[in-house]
Amino acid sequence: MLDAETVDWFTEKGGLLRENGERFRSELLSRGNSRDPLESFRTLRGRDASLEPLLKRRGLE
Repeated sequence: MLDAETVDWFTEKGGLLRENGERFRSELLSRGNSRDPLESFRTLRGRDASLEPLLKRRGLE
């Protein structure tokens, strides 16, 4: 679920730009388990995760 949300985030922010990659790295990848993964996701995305992007990806809209 989080991977589909993250793909949507990158798409909404203009794709694979250095700025987006740096934010993704600083908010998610570099945190590891030092912070709850859902909290890291909320910090990156600005909201809780949703099932919608995953359902859309699988053609179940």
